[in-house]
Amino acid sequence: MWKIRRVGHFAQIGDVFDRFVDEFLAWITTEPQVSYSMLEERIYATDTPLCRVMRACPKLRNCAIELVLHPKREEVAAAYYEMLDKYTRLVDGTLHIECPNEIAADCFEYFYDELIETVSFRNEYLPNISEETKRAFRRDFGMQIKSCPYCDLKYIPFHGDTSIDHFLTKTKVQLLAIHSENLVTSCTACNDRLKNQQLILPMVHPFLYQAADKINIRFQLTLPPYEINLVVTETDTFEKTRLTNYFALFDLQAQYKERTDKMLGERQDIRREVVHSYKSAALPKPVLRHRVSDMLDSVLASRRERWRKLKGRQEFVKLYLDYYAYLQTPNIRSRLLQYIISELEN
Repeated sequence: MWKIRRVGHFAQIGDVFDRFVDEFLAWITTEPQVSYSMLEERIYATDTPLCRVMRACPKLRNCAIELVLHPKREEVAAAYYEMLDKYTRLVDGTLHIECPNEIAADCFEYFYDELIETVSFRNEYLPNISEETKRAFRRDFGMQIKSCPYCDLKYIPFHGDTSIDHFLTKTKVQLLAIHSENLVTSCTACNDRLKNQQLILPMVHPFLYQAADKINIRFQLTLPPYEINLVVTETDTFEKTRLTNYFALFDLQAQYKERTDKMLGERQDIRREVVHSYKSAALPKPVLRHRVSDMLDSVLASRRERWRKLKGRQEFVKLYLDYYAYLQTPNIRSRLLQYIISELEN
């Protein structure tokens, strides 16, 4: 729902992944295309972080050498950097770039599946991390973002409650398997939806878009049956398609419809707070409508400001902010005010 800024330790781990890939691609495109054994000798004779990891990881060493010897090795780096340069178009589904060869595809998938969890990789590239790399990535994400960036309905402060999602799946876009912008931590339910269903593009990417600004949550909580509906306010046809795909993939309409009890409970809490404030003021009877009205506005403003500050730090933020806007609509506000006054008069 809310656009994520990559900062802090969470960003640092992703930046390390990107730096490693830069070093790897530089090595495979600049090493001389000599024999396999001579390339191995060069690895053992060179004292760099990359070569030290290659010495410790035979699979990395083997795929690196095979890529050096591949007749179209430059195409791997070219494809990777084109993907980075045009990543937004990949997310939009307006561009498709193939991995140039199977060696590179297997190699980049191996980076995520195995390499980044090896002791040698952590020692060279993440020396300050003593735990599993993916666990640290999820932990640092949770320190910054505590609500699921897709649904905004799940609180995810602990790494055990989250999964790392490859926004563009690593089985189809292998070269971005550890690219920082392609790794999104989400609640396990949303991650399962991404894994188990077809990703339809264009799609909302939490690092690129703030979907909350283009969605209006509408409420019908006056009489049963109560309803909560998400409505796209975006007018651009392409962006409407992005948001429609987003709603469908994460089943957001159904998920938000289930929150009617929470909003009815919030309305009751607001009424109680205003009644308590009025009674605490020890005002004489009859009930002063304008004072009750001012107290209601104060309570709504205070709650709205508190939730506004919690964007990305607490679940349900979009739901609550739109709900307070709904309570301020003239008819709904008038009805709520009358309920409060009636309670004070009894």
